[in-house]
Amino acid sequence: MGLIITIIGCTMGAADNALPGSYLMRTVNAMEACRADIAGMQKAVEAAADRLANGGKFWLAGQPSMVSELSPSSAVGFQKIYK
Repeated sequence: MGLIITIIGCTMGAADNALPGSYLMRTVNAMEACRADIAGMQKAVEAAADRLANGGKFWLAGQPSMVSELSPSSAVGFQKIYK
C-alpha cells in the first residue's frame, strides 16, 4: 500500500510542479524522483504487505479516478481493496 500511494504521490506532485514541456519527460522525471526514494519506502511497504498478508485491509482514498482505477471493479483493480 505504501509503495503504490507513494509512487502516485511522487508522480502527481512532480507533475504539478514541473516546468512546461513534454508530458513524457515530466513523467520520466517524476519516476526518477520516486526511484531515488525506493530505499526510504521499503520498510513501510514491507510492513504494509505483512499486515495485508495477515488479514489487514487495504484502503483507497483521494483522487476519484485513481481510486476507481485501482478498485476491484476495474479491469486492472486489486482485490481486497476498500473505499
